[in-house]
Amino acid sequence: MKQLFFSCCIFSFAFSLFGQNTQMAQSTRDAINYGQIGNFNPNSSASMIYGISDTPGEVVGDIYLDSSFLKSSIVFYREIVKRYDPAASDSIAGYPVRIDLRTYLVEFKLGDAVKSIDPNAIRRVHYQRPGEQGIASFWNVREFKGYPDELNGFVEMLAEGKLKVVKSHSLLYIKPTYNAALSVGDKNAKYFKRYAYYYADAKSNLIKFKPKRKELLALMADKASLVIQFMNEKKLSLDSDQEIKMVLSFYNKLIDL
Repeated sequence: MKQLFFSCCIFSFAFSLFGQNTQMAQSTRDAINYGQIGNFNPNSSASMIYGISDTPGEVVGDIYLDSSFLKSSIVFYREIVKRYDPAASDSIAGYPVRIDLRTYLVEFKLGDAVKSIDPNAIRRVHYQRPGEQGIASFWNVREFKGYPDELNGFVEMLAEGKLKVVKSHSLLYIKPTYNAALSVGDKNAKYFKRYAYYYADAKSNLIKFKPKRKELLALMADKASLVIQFMNEKKLSLDSDQEIKMVLSFYNKLIDL
């Protein structure tokens, strides 16, 4: 009998304690919800806090056709020069320049200052890259009668003569992918350089192509056997602009003979 009485007391005490704990837990939740503990007052209009503020992203990547200012010779459109001085020369030389691929503005370094000139005023830019043979020439796309809409500013002339081949330089912009809520992704916006090749047809329209062996030989069909012999002798794989230039130069010289 005593054991039964004792068990009933223990059960009653435990049930009472459970009830008190449940009531305390509910009271605590209510206190938090109503801002009575730690000034915790949820506000649906407040911005969510993700933790310590992150450092901002940056824009990374080289935006210039050639990164350094290089001494150049510049040929302006004559009609542009005449607006300012009818007696002035339409060309200058010796100024360090570089080309911004976002806008194709030509930047001139004048002492400590940099002056930009609209590409529509400039016909051609010529300079020598460090460590390379020959002169790199950049023609305004307006020099060609027809060209695709994606072409702007200047194209690099790889070969002149019967078969003209140019290389375009442009930028691909990649937006940041960072997600602040999840703290994943890349905060930085990025610029990547892109290239494409075009040949000029008989009407001076620029046609996009890939300068691989098969496509190049198709453009040189009238001298294909001689070009193949030249490529085999020189062991040219056409993996670089320098080798492409060699083949194009060889072909154009054959045509001139």
